[in-house]
Amino acid sequence: MRSWAALTRLADQIDTQVDLPAEDHPSALAFVVWNPHPTEYRGAARST
Repeated sequence: MRSWAALTRLADQIDTQVDLPAEDHPSALAFVVWNPHPTEYRGAARST
């Protein structure tokens, strides 16, 4: 669980602010994707 604590501390330092949407429009969503592999990932990211 030590790695989760380290990732949480790192994520807490990222600015995830998004602009306010126009009235009755959907908002942008900021999220962090962690790649534990030493190679760059190219592809879609989705939540499960």
